[in-house]
Amino acid sequence: MGSGVGIVLESPQGEKFEHAIKLEYPSSNNKAEYEALLVDEELALAAGAKRITIYSDSQLLVNQIQGSYEAQWEKMAKYSLKRKTFLENLKRPLPFKYQYQIMSRPTN
Repeated sequence: MGSGVGIVLESPQGEKFEHAIKLEYPSSNNKAEYEALLVDEELALAAGAKRITIYSDSQLLVNQIQGSYEAQWEKMAKYSLKRKTFLENLKRPLPFKYQYQIMSRPTN
């Protein structure tokens, strides 16, 4: 049994692309949020996005990617490093700008 994550990419014109991912392993909410973030960034890059707004109900994730929190748990540190490596491998400057928003779970 695994977990699932959902990703919604929305164009400036309001067109939506929804993508669901089934994780083949048990996952906490924070791990699932990181999985979604990594796939979301790759999809946005492939689509030529210039701006990404990340909506997450995980305060931990948002604060880690903004640099306010350090990843203390080994698995979270691995996700953080994977994301950092992904961003470092992109051409400089980053091809998109970020905005982060924490949202409540009922909205998510």
